[in-house]
Amino acid sequence: MSKKNFFKNKTQQGDFGEYLYIKFCKKNNIDFDRVNRLGRDIHLANAKIDVKTTFNQNSKNWSDKKYKPYVKYDVIFIDIDNDSVYLYPEKDSPLRKDFYEVRLGKFTDLYDEWKTSQYERQVKFDPIEEEKKEIEEKITQKYKLRYIYRVLTHDWHGDHQHPFNIPGSCWQKYDATIYLKIMFDWEKDKIGKIKYYIFLTNEMGQYPKLESPKLAANRGYEKIINWQVFEENFSKNIFHDKKDLTDFINSRQL
Repeated sequence: MSKKNFFKNKTQQGDFGEYLYIKFCKKNNIDFDRVNRLGRDIHLANAKIDVKTTFNQNSKNWSDKKYKPYVKYDVIFIDIDNDSVYLYPEKDSPLRKDFYEVRLGKFTDLYDEWKTSQYERQVKFDPIEEEKKEIEEKITQKYKLRYIYRVLTHDWHGDHQHPFNIPGSCWQKYDATIYLKIMFDWEKDKIGKIKYYIFLTNEMGQYPKLESPKLAANRGYEKIINWQVFEENFSKNIFHDKKDLTDFINSRQL
């Protein structure tokens, strides 16, 4: 049996694991909330749980714990050779004590059940919904604005520190691109400080750019913003206060 025959992509694989996790909690009368936001899928017994789904025998203890210590990583392990699925809660998970290495059933049966179920993916959480609303309420003219954001929930390194899709492929369709660089306060579990960047479409050719690194090039982006030079030379396009951003937009014709 080959794992290639089952899931089109990692997203589908993750949906399958989340479906089994929720089913298991319901079967065992475990109270939970499905949240799918900022590094976690489930809230359970005051813990934030990120459900990981893997075919890899060595990933029963998830190693890529970006949001430690705030998030617990519970693993759904698909043992393809033995047609079985197991639950491996991590050591700090509320499920660890009573449900470690529990067999959830035959993989082929559970897969067929999932495929024919009415399980729906959770609507993606939009952390800047209110920000967009407040920005557009303060703008006096009607502009078509493109919003991009990054929530800094952990330390981003290398090419991942900033988004690749500025300029991107569709910037010409908008009057401006607004990028929100958001700090996340794990202690309060809420959005913290926000830094605002604006890229005017009629000035996009003036902004410093770099040849895309391999990861961005693989996604079809030929050029990306040179963030270091942009920060140095275009400070007028960078704001720490939302009012300053909207005042800037209102002061000019985009």
